[in-house]
Amino acid sequence: MDSSPDGMVSYFFQSGDRLGADASPDILERAFDIEVIFDYNPATNGDSTLLSQGDARLGFALHLVDGHPALTVNYDGLRSTLKSEEQLAPGQIRVRCLVSLDGSMSLAATGLTKEVRGYAPFEGGFPRLPTEGLSAGASFGPLPAGLFPNSAPFDGPFRLLRMTILPGVTEDRRAARAVPVE
Repeated sequence: MDSSPDGMVSYFFQSGDRLGADASPDILERAFDIEVIFDYNPATNGDSTLLSQGDARLGFALHLVDGHPALTVNYDGLRSTLKSEEQLAPGQIRVRCLVSLDGSMSLAATGLTKEVRGYAPFEGGFPRLPTEGLSAGASFGPLPAGLFPNSAPFDGPFRLLRMTILPGVTEDRRAARAVPVE
């Protein structure tokens, strides 16, 4: 774990790492960025979960669906899934996603011609902490088996798996408004 004076904290994980809810990154009312670099083999990793925290009620998963990078966020029965239209090609892949405080989400990966953008089912970050912890390279987690029946653990090592919790926004910044000049 690395941290900076402004409140940004980066966590580094390996495939198979699991943290309980109390030891997992604090995503309460925070934006976060995930970067994963791995060697992709469609035969073994086409439907796998790279990183997840929480469960089907409240949490997120960065995963692959039939070779398409995807980001799923759950909030009390609401679900947002970003999924690229393009499949990944075999080889070294870098996937990066962002969940912002304004509710916007983005997903990009090596070889994709465009970034995928959408919105989480909330603004201001997760409204409470998930009751389930974080898993690197485990199947399902926040992904309901009925919607993602082929989800499996990621089968291979990560060259890099970094999750960065971004600095929080103070109430003053959220309330700041432009004042007309006379």
